Amino acid sequence: SAAGERLDALMQQLAADDAPVMGDRHRLEVILIAAVVAASVLLIFCDRYLAIHLVRPVATIRAHLKTITDGDLTREPEDLGRNCVGQLVPFVKEMQHSLLDAVQTIRENASILHREAGDIAAGNTELSDRTATQAAALEQTAASMEEITATVSHNAENAREARELAGRTAVITQQG
Repeated sequence: SAAGERLDALMQQLAADDAPVMGDRHRLEVILIAAVVAASVLLIFCDRYLAIHLVRPVATIRAHLKTITDGDLTREPEDLGRNCVGQLVPFVKEMQHSLLDAVQTIRENASILHREAGDIAAGNTELSDRTATQAAALEQTAASMEEITATVSHNAENAREARELAGRTAVITQQG
């Protein structure tokens, strides 16, 4: 049977041709598995890298900014290295120092204003006391002036009466 031989030959030929394809297929499967493993490792590495160099530093900066927002300007931000977020730290420090300087200046000015307001209040009290003293002295002077005016009026009345009496006495003396 030539057909059977021919079929056997074709089967052998097919098996011989299939061997390199199977070898290539096996190599491709290994390469695909290696690529998936490498991509997974790269993904995990990128995730950890981003967590360490971006997410945590941003959280640290956010927490420090919250501290500043709560009014604590004395705590220095921690150094986060030279990564993108770490490069923000000097600017945060500079901003914090500017805010601290502004707050200290405001406190100093408020203290000066408080002290000067106290001086003004003391001056006003002293002026009020002097004014009250001068008003009392003016009142006494006015009372003395009224007394003098009353005395002058009384003396003028006495002088008129004395003139009248002297005039009557002179008339009586001339008649007599």
